[in-house]
Amino acid sequence: MPELKISVTIITLNEEDRIERTLRSVSGWVDEIIVVDARSSDRTVEICRRYTDRIFIRDWEGYAAAKNFALEKAKNRWILSLDADEVVTAELKDEIFSLFKPGEPACSGYYIPRMVFYLGKWIRHSSWYPDYQMRLFRKEAGAWQGGSVHESFKLQTDQRSGRLNNHLEHYTYRNLSDHMFRMNQYARLWAEDRHRQGKRGRLGPLFYAPPLMIFKMLVMKRGFLDGSRGILVAMTSGMYVFLKYAYLLEKEWNARTGD
Repeated sequence: MPELKISVTIITLNEEDRIERTLRSVSGWVDEIIVVDARSSDRTVEICRRYTDRIFIRDWEGYAAAKNFALEKAKNRWILSLDADEVVTAELKDEIFSLFKPGEPACSGYYIPRMVFYLGKWIRHSSWYPDYQMRLFRKEAGAWQGGSVHESFKLQTDQRSGRLNNHLEHYTYRNLSDHMFRMNQYARLWAEDRHRQGKRGRLGPLFYAPPLMIFKMLVMKRGFLDGSRGILVAMTSGMYVFLKYAYLLEKEWNARTGD
């Protein structure tokens, strides 16, 4: 299969246990792989060098900043942006080739569904699937935006988007402890972003937002069909919502007391 003139961009930090799976899924059929590493202390960079010499090591400035830096370094017009815990399936690779076979694709960017592998099982319901993300796009068609967490690639308003059918495999959490750790970290970062934006912490969301999230994921999004793991996904999502608003409330209290 010939190479496509696509640049794959990946940002990394201590991903030695899973980065090779990601790199292997695109090696040999894309034109360029760019890795932006936030000074990993493990073997991440060493492993990446087996697949590319386009590795840039820099201080961490946030997800959006790192991904925009990777865009600047890409030599090709088309970008496939991956996280270090994602894998391009054979079916998705074939669909991407089909997209380019007639020539230049019709849209400037394409949303790709993701399927999460969680605690030994694929999650096929709740808000975790299909979890469409803009990952294949023209370099000049937009930019990464967002705060400390939850970055996304935003197309310019005059650009057209489309959707692909085949999914990325997303090996998001190594285990439940990793899930809890990152959930707490992301909740803190979310609260810091909102506090900087002038948002005030209130008690109300602590009472209604978590149960609403659990109901949405478990019932409205049919998370119960994923069995015990689906229930765990819904419950931890409610916990994440609680932590976000609790940390924002803490910021509010600290601002009042001067702490």
